[in-house]
Amino acid sequence: MPNNPSGHLLPPSRWCPKLGTLEVSQNEKVLVISDLSLSDTIGSSDPRLSGSNVAKLVEALEEFKGDGHLIILGNLLDLGVSDSSVSEYETARAALDHNELVVSFIANFTKNHHGRVVVIPGLKDRSLAWDEELSTLVINRLGATFCLELEVRLHSQNRIERVLVASGREFDEHARAFDPYSPFDTPWATHRLTDVLPKALREGPSLLWGAERLQDPEDLAGLAASRIVYSKVLKYSVFALLPIILTVLVRIPLLASLPGIGRLNGLRSLSKLRLELLAITSLIDIIVVISIILFLAQRVYSALSKASPTTMGTKRDLNIASRIGAQAVLRRGYKALIVAHSRQPELTKVGSGYFANPGGVQPILKKMPGRLGLPAAYSMVSEVTWLELSTNNTLKLELFGFTSSTHVPFINRIVASPNENFPRVPSLIASLPEGKDYDELDPRELIRFLRPRRIAHISVLALGIIDLASALTPPLRSRLRDILEFLPSNVATFADATTALIGVALLGLSFGISKGQRLAWAISTLAVAVGVISNLLKGGDYEEATALLLLLAFLLQNRAAFDQRGSREKFLNRIVKATAYWLLTLIIGTFSIWLDGTFQRHARRITIDKAVIAAASRMIASPVEVLPHLLNRFISPTLFTATIGIAIYLVAGLFLPYVTELTSEHRSQSSSGLTEREIVATYSRGTLDYFALRDDKEHFVSHDTLIAYANYGSTCLISPDPIGPEVGAKQAAKELISTLRSRGKSIAVLGASQQWVDFYRSIGLHEYYIGDEAVVDVTSLSLEGKTHKGLRQAVNRIRKYGYTSEFCSPMEINPEVKDQILEVMTRSRKGDAERGFSMTLGRVADPVDDDILITCCKDPNGTLVGFCQWVPAPGIDGYSLDLMRRDTGEHPNGLIDFMIVETIEHLRARGKTHLSLNFATMRGVLAGERGDGITQRVEKMVLKRLSDSMQIESLWKFNSKFDPDWSPRYLIYDKLENLPSVLLSVAKAESFWEIPVIGRFLSQDQEKKTTVA
Repeated sequence: MPNNPSGHLLPPSRWCPKLGTLEVSQNEKVLVISDLSLSDTIGSSDPRLSGSNVAKLVEALEEFKGDGHLIILGNLLDLGVSDSSVSEYETARAALDHNELVVSFIANFTKNHHGRVVVIPGLKDRSLAWDEELSTLVINRLGATFCLELEVRLHSQNRIERVLVASGREFDEHARAFDPYSPFDTPWATHRLTDVLPKALREGPSLLWGAERLQDPEDLAGLAASRIVYSKVLKYSVFALLPIILTVLVRIPLLASLPGIGRLNGLRSLSKLRLELLAITSLIDIIVVISIILFLAQRVYSALSKASPTTMGTKRDLNIASRIGAQAVLRRGYKALIVAHSRQPELTKVGSGYFANPGGVQPILKKMPGRLGLPAAYSMVSEVTWLELSTNNTLKLELFGFTSSTHVPFINRIVASPNENFPRVPSLIASLPEGKDYDELDPRELIRFLRPRRIAHISVLALGIIDLASALTPPLRSRLRDILEFLPSNVATFADATTALIGVALLGLSFGISKGQRLAWAISTLAVAVGVISNLLKGGDYEEATALLLLLAFLLQNRAAFDQRGSREKFLNRIVKATAYWLLTLIIGTFSIWLDGTFQRHARRITIDKAVIAAASRMIASPVEVLPHLLNRFISPTLFTATIGIAIYLVAGLFLPYVTELTSEHRSQSSSGLTEREIVATYSRGTLDYFALRDDKEHFVSHDTLIAYANYGSTCLISPDPIGPEVGAKQAAKELISTLRSRGKSIAVLGASQQWVDFYRSIGLHEYYIGDEAVVDVTSLSLEGKTHKGLRQAVNRIRKYGYTSEFCSPMEINPEVKDQILEVMTRSRKGDAERGFSMTLGRVADPVDDDILITCCKDPNGTLVGFCQWVPAPGIDGYSLDLMRRDTGEHPNGLIDFMIVETIEHLRARGKTHLSLNFATMRGVLAGERGDGITQRVEKMVLKRLSDSMQIESLWKFNSKFDPDWSPRYLIYDKLENLPSVLLSVAKAESFWEIPVIGRFLSQDQEKKTTVA
């Protein structure tokens, strides 16, 4: 029992215990409903908040047949916003009198279905836990019992399934009560409900109407910003039609007076050319005006709501904390956790159990994604949902729901995308374990920008090529004649040159578009808009203009996908450097011209001012001053080439990733306060997890999950897979990858396991097989028989010569042995650095690693001649190999085999089951297990060639002696075009510069040496 803020211990309420129990027989069901929010004002004060939802729910539940129980999970009464002059008791009595239909249904439920009615207090009726008078009123009227948490015990034929039902406030840091029995323990959510919202509604009713029913209570700023945009900005944007109408009226007489129009004959001059030109110019005006309106709407919303373009239409996952908490509940032996605090209906699997939220009954104000990249709109939606639990051979959960009346303003219907998939009549939405699950949020939220970027990239690239080809080919004569009839020929010539320039620009911009860079999007949008006009003017190319117009609409609609803003400081720095280079080139060119004229006796003398003009004009390929022939042949192309190089340097700077590293402000903290080492010890499941504690790895901690990574240029290299509870680990991975993408980083995971591959695919990443990890079952390995004859002989040989093994931890090792370990490492190391990042710890015998195991091999004289360091791997109930070194002196063959076998026997005696050995690179390809296509055959041939100088095939065969199970490992990358930089980062991380030939191409500024404590 927690202490209250005053320090003394409060006893549990005798009518509302901390934990209640509900026994459910095999032929009974359990109904779970939430957020009835009974009040005496709903349905009378505001027609938009219809009280018919409760009536419709009662009508639907009256179809329930047989025996069962009813759980009202939070917010039976709405006591949150009430008149301070009226007591909660009077408010509750009025609410029960006003909702006689539902009160009658609940009161008769026990008689009709021979079950119990259990009420769990929520945020709005939290006083039911301590107010005896109020609770007595509800008990007398409804025949209900109370508890803060309820353990539902469903009896089946073979076992009892336990389900924990709780309000969910425990998982909300703003609504969590320190002492739920204390009226003085008021969390922030209570103050917001009773103090902040009533005051805000009085001061700004039009902007914050319905805020007390906002599905995400933390989104008040977004609600106000959205309504300002749609009630003020877009509402008055209709007046933008006035200048368009005026410009059309002005153009009509101007078009009639254009030169050449009057010389045309018949209706052709009056109907075709004038109307075409009028339509084209008006369309341009409309496009410009709409673009300005959309831009202003987005900027106003972003400024007021503090939302970035990427989050303008997104909804926060309100169940994430509860879903993560469900894992801890399941570890206590429960099969499912049911909460309702967030009013976000859900039924999903969590590990070996389930998580459910019954949603609610009363209307809620939901955030609807805006169309065409517009800000989100908020609409009052009446989605009634509830849960049913039953059991036969196994636990069964079913989520039912329907849509009641929905108040959606006219402007919201136009700009927002409502949920049209929700059923209009009571229907089964989700069912587990058989059937589909249900999650209100779009699971593709993290990858929603990848497809628009790729489409835009391909389209910009293709239309750039088309524009360039169109500019280099002559236009159709008939179309050109129509243009020249009312426009001068130099206009068409200029438009043709502009089209060529735009084609080249689009080719260069396509790279920035693929990266989602904001600046590339802005320049591309402008270039495409100009390209529409230039294609029409250069020769009436309607096809190209239409394609560009469609691309323009696509870029505007998906502008939120291009959110990488880059570094303004770095770009300004590049502008300064480019200007300095240009001035330096001008100075060198000026003095070259001036000095040549000064030292040539018969040449015309050139003054310094004319030399400046001559150099500057030749830098832009427009020579003004006449220079001697030989000097001009040298200086003109040199200066122009230098200008082109400076321009390329400047333009390239527009589209550099300008990646931003993660800092402490971007990293979350463990919700339970666990340290990195404690997270690894608690949640480690993979054989590589302990290597997350390397000294050169940085850590991202969120939702009790640890993700280890390192930055190598524009690539963030993650290794190993996220370590933490299943749901929390996936959520933390989504948060980190979303942050990395927003900062222009390429993403790679080195050594990813098979269990995580599907998740990486779901967030838009790709996998490439890199090899297998050998995992030995120490309980079944035997050296007997012909199969292990060679291994048995090697081990017996070492034992015969008097070699022995010892096992210790870093806390037990003495300084003399440490020195010998260092000597062995120094003699056996090939190169200056210990290679490794994903599968090595980077330090030896460090006391901080008190749970690792060290195998020491000594010769007959007691001198250490080899050692193996093993890190704990709880996921396989054993250890994983870190380092394996032997002395280079004269020793019998089989020293490494001896240490491994001795370790296996030692672990078997300790009751361990598995031991992970070396990683076999591309083993599946060498073994022919990855297919027999052309790609696999080429890979196999290359690997066999490399095996002559690198231990690839030999390492596979060495591991095979121990009959291991092979665990595949993968390299995860985000895009194919990023693969070269990812591979370079992997080479740097694993210290591959030590490898002959390959290493000379890699920098040596990333050396990582194994440290000895």
